[in-house]
Amino acid sequence: MRMISFGPVPIDPRAVRTALDEALDALGTPAKLVVLYTPIDLHYPALLGPIVERTRAPLVGATTGGVAFTERGATSEGLVGALLGGDLDVQVGLARGICAGLKEKVRAVMADMQPKYPMVSSLVLADAFACDGEALVAALGENRPLYWRYFGGFAGDCQTYRGTRVLFGEAAYDDALVVATISSPFQGRIRARHGFEIAPGARALRVTSAAGNAVRAIEGRPAADVYREELDRLGVRLQDGQNLLSQMVCHSLGMSTPFGEGLNVRAPLKLGADGSMSLGGSIVADRVVHVVKATPDRVIEAAARLTADTLDGSGAKPRAHFVVDCGIRRLILGNRYAEQIAAFEGPVPHPMLGFASYGEIARHGGTMQGFHNATAVSAVW
Repeated sequence: MRMISFGPVPIDPRAVRTALDEALDALGTPAKLVVLYTPIDLHYPALLGPIVERTRAPLVGATTGGVAFTERGATSEGLVGALLGGDLDVQVGLARGICAGLKEKVRAVMADMQPKYPMVSSLVLADAFACDGEALVAALGENRPLYWRYFGGFAGDCQTYRGTRVLFGEAAYDDALVVATISSPFQGRIRARHGFEIAPGARALRVTSAAGNAVRAIEGRPAADVYREELDRLGVRLQDGQNLLSQMVCHSLGMSTPFGEGLNVRAPLKLGADGSMSLGGSIVADRVVHVVKATPDRVIEAAARLTADTLDGSGAKPRAHFVVDCGIRRLILGNRYAEQIAAFEGPVPHPMLGFASYGEIARHGGTMQGFHNATAVSAVW
């Protein structure tokens, strides 16, 4: 397997063509997959059509939660991408209308995946507002063998929370997901880490009514009211005139788990007029949640530990490295985001491609979890 990243590149046809030509020359073999991450609200056919025509390879991607990056740096207004080639097999699929029929649509798209090589990992990218992440991961697992691995995440829209898109071929789609199943003779390593902890002084709050990812009541009262009161009690002052969700997600809810870092984080994505809260993943009644937090130092430290876990101390230069980072972490890091990118890359320079998402997927052997918020996911070959 060989991966060549390109970008950050301005959204300009000539700049994109130049970067793409340089990447194709460096790849030195026919491209078998193009992965692209872009801002929201572009003229996608004019952007994607020439890329597909030039590479003659399937294209998948997503709009970002405000930033995308390669080993060369990050961009909020431009695009980044990568070409994959060499000894691997790639099969891609698009599922539309997942909001109304997630299980059936996932079953149909996965049924077409017949990998050539024994080591299989699927990159999965989905519209953040079309499905529950836990339900998506469950549907993926129900339709493929246990040894298949999954990584990826939900598309973003730069914290405006109005709508997200996935990219497939020459177009962008909402209410959809894309899958790129990568098989090769080499096993990829997939890991996840967040660095969050229960906020000092946070109370244990019991969810008393929930359906899917919608929390209707906490402690018998409207969930959003209890959550806001808890933030106020902890000294988190929400600023009028600023996006409330962008402020809230940095103080998400965490559930205790015996796996990983001991907390599964759930970020608020929507506040209902009835006092309900829609979270990034499902939750069931009677679960106990706490407000959680992370400092910039802890987020960067978690990124460095994630890279160390994924590289497993081999010291070898990775052939390919995908990162799915949560948009929450970007909000926390601010102008220190470049430090996290350096932590993702680690001590050995290599091709890397990543973006900020609205929910992260990491399902691999040895873990019972599959969907995450406020988390960074790393997949390395």
